[in-house]
Amino acid sequence: MPSPRSRAIALAAALSAATGSEPTVATLPDRFRIEVELPRRITRSGIDLIVAALDDVTAYGHRSATGTAPAVLWADIAIARGDHDRGPNHASTGAVRRVPATHRAEGAGP
Repeated sequence: MPSPRSRAIALAAALSAATGSEPTVATLPDRFRIEVELPRRITRSGIDLIVAALDDVTAYGHRSATGTAPAVLWADIAIARGDHDRGPNHASTGAVRRVPATHRAEGAGP
């Protein structure tokens, strides 16, 4: 099975392809948190891509749009105790980074 970090990068790429938005990946002590803004309108194929991408996550959910703030989809991928592949700089302090275009799925986003 791919490492949690590899899974987080793949999930971010899939969510970028599905939404056209640039996800963030946060490295927390026990998990990766991937968040992406949801467009106001999304195609059926976009929804299907999101559902398929969420098949392998530890937990997921969303925050509804409020006022001018967009809806946000979040997903967590657990980092097993003792896992040495903990993400960017092996930080466990809540580091957040944008997923570079090179990690996006082919044909994804802007």
